[in-house]
Amino acid sequence: MTLLASSCQRSESPTGSSSGTAVAQDRPNILWLIAEDLSAIEIGSFGNEVAQTPNLDRLALEGTRYSNTFATTPVCAPTRSSFITGIHNTTINAHNHRSHVGPKSPYQTGYTLPEPVKLLPQIFQEAGYTTAIWGKTDYNFNWTDGYDFDFQSETDGQANGWEEVTKHEPFFMQVHFRETHRDWDGNERVTDRSQIKIPPIYPDTPEVREAWGDYLDDLASLDRKVGALLTRLEEDGLAENTVVVFFSDHGREMPRGKQWVYDGGIHVPLIIRLPSDETPGTTDDQLISNVDISAASLDLANIEVPEYF
Repeated sequence: MTLLASSCQRSESPTGSSSGTAVAQDRPNILWLIAEDLSAIEIGSFGNEVAQTPNLDRLALEGTRYSNTFATTPVCAPTRSSFITGIHNTTINAHNHRSHVGPKSPYQTGYTLPEPVKLLPQIFQEAGYTTAIWGKTDYNFNWTDGYDFDFQSETDGQANGWEEVTKHEPFFMQVHFRETHRDWDGNERVTDRSQIKIPPIYPDTPEVREAWGDYLDDLASLDRKVGALLTRLEEDGLAENTVVVFFSDHGREMPRGKQWVYDGGIHVPLIIRLPSDETPGTTDDQLISNVDISAASLDLANIEVPEYF
C-alpha cells in the first residue's frame, strides 16, 4: 500500500469493518476530477486569498488536502501517461511530449505500452468496474481499450452520458476540465486584478495582472463545474459511495511554470474526499507524486495494485 493510500483509508470500527455501507467500504465509486495547467497555490484552500474557489475549498474541508503533491513532468502527455499507468513516464518511454501519440490522432507512431503495463481503467474493468472518461486523454502511446464510455468531446461530465454511466456501479470516472489551459477568455470577470499577489519572479505590470486575472477567472469557471458535479453526486444519492479525487496534470501555463521543472510547473493540488470521512479538513504534508494517486485509487477500491507500480 502506498503512503498516500494508507493516509486516506477510512478508520475501522471495533468490529473491524470500515465506516459507511458495506458497498462503500468494499467497492466505492472512484471519481477523478482533473484540471489542466493548474498550480496548487492558485486555489483558495491552498493559500490564494483572491481565487474564487468555494467548491474546491469545500471539498478540502470535507476531505484531505495534500500540500506537497508533484507531477512527474511539467507538460501534458508525459504526466498523463504517468498517472494513467501508475508508473513514471521514463519507465515506459513516454517522457517526451507527444513523441508517441494515441490512436485518435493522425500522428500515431504505433508505439504501445510494454508488457505487462495496462491503463488504470483496464485494471478497474478487470475488477468489475464500469469506466468512463469526459475530456482529454493525451497519453503518449497508442491505446484502444479501457473505457466503457468515452466522451472525450465533453468537458463537464454532465452534458452527455452522466446518467448512463452512474447507473452502472461501481464506476471509475475521469472528468477533465480545460478551463485553466490557455486561452483564458470568455468567462465571467470575477477576480479583482488589484488584489492579485504576483509572484516575485514575474514583472508586476498591468499586462501581467490582466493575464493572471483571466487565469483565475477561468479557474472560477472550473470551480463552478466542480460544484455542479458534487451537487449531482448528492442529488443522485452517490456521494456516500464515491471517493472524489481532485488534482491537476501539472502546473500553471506561465513562464517558469508549464514545461519547466520549477515549483510553478510541477507543484499541483490534490484533494481526496472519502465517503463518511472521519477526519475532514485534514492537511497532509507528505511528499506525493501523481503516480501515487493511481495506486491509492486502486487500493481504496480494494483492487490489488500491480507489482510493476
